[in-house]
Amino acid sequence: MLEVEAIVPISKKIQDSKGAINTYKDTLYNGRKVTWRRLIIAPNDVERKTTVFGGNERVKDLLNEKSLDDIISTLSEYGPDKAAQGRLIDGIAEIADGSRRNASSILKSTPFTIDVTDLTDEEMLHLSFTGNIYRLPSDYEKGIRYTNLINKFGLNPSSLETFLAEKGEKVSRRNINRCVTTATLPRSLILLFKVPNDLTALSGESIAKAWTGRFDDLSELCNDFDVIEGEKPKNIIKDIIAVAKNPNALTENSPTKSDSSNVLAKGAYLKTD
Repeated sequence: MLEVEAIVPISKKIQDSKGAINTYKDTLYNGRKVTWRRLIIAPNDVERKTTVFGGNERVKDLLNEKSLDDIISTLSEYGPDKAAQGRLIDGIAEIADGSRRNASSILKSTPFTIDVTDLTDEEMLHLSFTGNIYRLPSDYEKGIRYTNLINKFGLNPSSLETFLAEKGEKVSRRNINRCVTTATLPRSLILLFKVPNDLTALSGESIAKAWTGRFDDLSELCNDFDVIEGEKPKNIIKDIIAVAKNPNALTENSPTKSDSSNVLAKGAYLKTD
């Protein structure tokens, strides 16, 4: 049985939206009427009693303090400004809209507020898609989704373009190809950026081409250097491609940052200790 915590910091915005009641009626996008029930999950229960819907494009490993700073900066003091939405499955709150808020609650050990009702997979998918509009999934994450759809339904990029258009999602075959290619890049590369959205599909495709057949080396490289705080994504991308063309680009003509690291162009420094 999922227990709720009675007294927690919930923002005035949430309180004003539905008042102090625990349930409220609503009409979904498809016209179906439902009754939502609000749950406030205690901090020590959030990680083990919540899960993100599998159809949500967000990649859990990319939800860290850097990429969630817009939420984390106010979460502890003011609470969330919007409740998540989802359903209960065997006592576990499955989240459609609210994956970033959920990850923030886990990272900062704060209560998690979610409204639940009986939802179909299609309704969960719709809520996930619309909920992600505030901060759109990155091209890397889109590429993972496109790859899964291609494999699941036996599609190619051209037929996937038609498939998505029929569902109201307009994306070109060229961009599908670029996103799919970007999704093949090592996760350690994506983690170099403050947010995954800093790497576009076009840049991802360029990196993939530069490092063709050497992704293991690319992964090892990315694990061995840190990005200078506040550096522009274009400089990081430039550095990664430069090293693909010249392995010595890490140290050639680059000033020493310290005894244990060398500046990698403008974007990062290689740890040599």
